[in-house]
Amino acid sequence: MPYIDFDVIRNNPKIFMGYSDTTVNHFMCYKAGLVSFYGPSVLGEFAENVSMHDYTKKWIDKVLFQSKTIGEIESSDKWTSEYLEWSEERNNSIERNMKKIKDMKYYKVKEEFAVN
Repeated sequence: MPYIDFDVIRNNPKIFMGYSDTTVNHFMCYKAGLVSFYGPSVLGEFAENVSMHDYTKKWIDKVLFQSKTIGEIESSDKWTSEYLEWSEERNNSIERNMKKIKDMKYYKVKEEFAVN
């Protein structure tokens, strides 16, 4: 990252939030001494689904617009992986089908490393 001016980032802080493709930007914020939020993306959470999911609205409000301690973050009780092509205009008014999470299961994965 030799071409990144971390002083410019540090001296002009903004709310930065996203995940996946934006992970490197989170590291740049961290290196500049700023806090960023690993959370909803603009397209996936704010644009694609007619309206924001209640879970997303609740946590965006709590994390970004309230000064109270965040506390424990509960998992959402619904999810979707339904894909509707966002560039097709007719899909702009179709809400994705949400599935209720029946039983959340967590698995502990045993990691083994080989040293050569």
